[in-house]
Amino acid sequence: MNKILIFSSVIPKEHEEYYFENSIGAMSNANNSLQWAIVKGFILNGFAVKMINFPNIGAYPSKFKKLITKTYNFTNGGSVFGINIGVLNLNVLKHLFFYFRLKVLLRDEYFFKDHNSLLIYDLYPPFLKVLKKIKQKNPSLKIILVVPDIHGFTGGSSSSIRKIVQFFDQSAIDRNLIFVDAFVLLTSSMIEKLPKSVQDKPTVIVEGIYNPDNTLVKSSKTILSKTKKIILYTGSLDVRHGVMNLIKAFIMSSFVDSELHICGDGDGKSEILKIAREHESIKYLGQLSRESVIVKQQESFLLVNPRTSEGEFTKYSFPSKIIEYLASGTPTLMYKLEGIPEEYYNFCYYLEDESVEALSLKLIEILEADEKILNQKCILAKEFILNKKNAVLQVEKILNVI
Repeated sequence: MNKILIFSSVIPKEHEEYYFENSIGAMSNANNSLQWAIVKGFILNGFAVKMINFPNIGAYPSKFKKLITKTYNFTNGGSVFGINIGVLNLNVLKHLFFYFRLKVLLRDEYFFKDHNSLLIYDLYPPFLKVLKKIKQKNPSLKIILVVPDIHGFTGGSSSSIRKIVQFFDQSAIDRNLIFVDAFVLLTSSMIEKLPKSVQDKPTVIVEGIYNPDNTLVKSSKTILSKTKKIILYTGSLDVRHGVMNLIKAFIMSSFVDSELHICGDGDGKSEILKIAREHESIKYLGQLSRESVIVKQQESFLLVNPRTSEGEFTKYSFPSKIIEYLASGTPTLMYKLEGIPEEYYNFCYYLEDESVEALSLKLIEILEADEKILNQKCILAKEFILNKKNAVLQVEKILNVI
């Protein structure tokens, strides 16, 4: 059997409740889901998977309730073997702790025995800084890097300390990418942001993967006529992602017997709470578990991704919620973005006019649309995701560059 080693930042499934209960603010559900879909894809393609993992959680005390996280083994129901590395969970220091513990762990030849491939998820400096030693130990090892985001384009704090940390992180990234043999990118524009020294290396575009562990997705769905038509947004509440425009457009539409439900966390949360108190038809549901979000998506009448093309970062990102939305069997509305392949627009409603007024009119148009037509588009969208963006086919693209 083929074997692959993966450097990951997943939430091990046996410990999901622990991380959910102790996290403060938004969790990285999109990255977690994509990584597990990649793992599942390798398994379905006949690989035994071994993982070295550092969960993508916030630091104590502002983002996580525990000062010390534990080292433990996990199995994900027996299909993989993983080692989760625990640290002193303080800002900046946590990454140093992880780096030194990773170096010690990699002294064990066990992690490279019989492996010919190493897949790394994300431009995480501690992962990249050990690549030179790994190549010296096993020169024939093929190293593949999945780049879900371009460093410096993910938002977050712009404090002086943060800028210093980002400078040193970027230096570490640039120095060590030379040891990567191939790149998995979410959009074709991402290659522009890679150092010129690696831009001629093999690359493959895998914008997203449908997570086959999502057993809550029903095989079929019919949009039912209900007293209330629910418009749903799930994900980051950062203002740059357009959620405030969606709220304004919904209020402007004044469509009777409809509600706007919002799930997630981010810098717009306090303003959304204030608006929800003033408008009975706007409901803030907080940050829900992934399973609860999937159920909400299926129960809704319309799902909206309000991210506009404003900001350079939209060239370098594919909104992962699009795959979830289309797979749910619920109509989806979004803007045309450079990072989203053209084929997706055959299976959703979309806007090129990014004004609030245009969005409001589009909401009314869909809410008043013939439900048979809506259902037909939903069926085609679901088939597109399940048949074209499943884990087997998408991971086969990665295997081709390996």
